[in-house]
Amino acid sequence: MLITGVRYAEPPVGKLRFKKPQAAEGWRGVRDAKVPGAICPQISPATYKFAGEEDCLFMDITVPGGVQSGAKKPVMVWIHGGGYSSGSGSPYLGVALATTGNVITVSINYRLGFLGFLAIEKGTGNYGLWDQRAALLWVKQNIAQFGGDPDLVTIFGESAGGGSVSAHTIGQHSDGLFKRAIAQSGTAYMMFGQSDNMRYKWEQSIRESTNCDAKLSTHECLDNKTAEEIVTQTKILNFFVPVADDDFFADEVVLKESYDVSKRQVCNKAFFIHFVIKSFNI
Repeated sequence: MLITGVRYAEPPVGKLRFKKPQAAEGWRGVRDAKVPGAICPQISPATYKFAGEEDCLFMDITVPGGVQSGAKKPVMVWIHGGGYSSGSGSPYLGVALATTGNVITVSINYRLGFLGFLAIEKGTGNYGLWDQRAALLWVKQNIAQFGGDPDLVTIFGESAGGGSVSAHTIGQHSDGLFKRAIAQSGTAYMMFGQSDNMRYKWEQSIRESTNCDAKLSTHECLDNKTAEEIVTQTKILNFFVPVADDDFFADEVVLKESYDVSKRQVCNKAFFIHFVIKSFNI
């Protein structure tokens, strides 16, 4: 059974742009779940043109045949790649995986590019990661109704999706929302944009390219721009990564100096340890 276009958060539009996602309100009656939700705003790698809608925080769920509510099947949540600037969950419906693996698969959308990762100052940015967390929370609270086990969730992804998976294992806010993690061809430390210089570069680039009034703050300026006006600037700065924001990542996530990892906890999940070896002998 394929269930598409499931809303997991309120549309990140208006005052919710450049804000953490808000939980989706419930609904009464029957909703059409045959059509995938819109993809998040991006520059299409295929056409190099703007595509998507800001109302894009949806997920698709695939349930093996015959599985009923309460079956407690393992759940696998896919986080797509695309350099944190393109892609969507819909191409990865997981039908083959759900059928052959007898698991429930979930694929999600999350905000991308400037709309998902613009960080102007400490405590801002990483909205795409917060979207992913909101999706994981929705799964935790609702997947049992689809026959899934909320305590047996595996998150997995490739490239930027792998980096996102890695980010959820070192960020403190996703604790308890998944049991296992698979990061394919990506890590949160891959070109980690934690410097103030990176934030300044992003901010100055978007201000100049969208002709922001000098009297307005960057957020005030961008609140008056369309999604297309903002996202189109991805052509100028096609480089987006998570940032150390003192919020999603509460502590310094890249070690400044080496130390004996055997004497200190380096990750909040025992099964997924991150560290960088500067030099070693075999």
